[in-house]
Amino acid sequence: MKRINLLTKYSICFFTLLLVLLIFLLKVIDVSNESLLASAISLILAYVFSAIFIYKEVNSPLRKIFNLSGKLKA
Repeated sequence: MKRINLLTKYSICFFTLLLVLLIFLLKVIDVSNESLLASAISLILAYVFSAIFIYKEVNSPLRKIFNLSGKLKA
């Protein structure tokens, strides 16, 4: 079974929560289209910066550790 990448899991969770939040803001609170667009853009920018952080600070060192553990196992 193939393992799912950490960044892929994060992306799926983030965009699911983004859709739920936008639907909540649109249907329940009934905010204006301008504020809905502004919140969507700010959340997408937050996703980009956090995805870069996860890739550089978490995913890359984990990949190195997995490679070294595979070498030690061999």
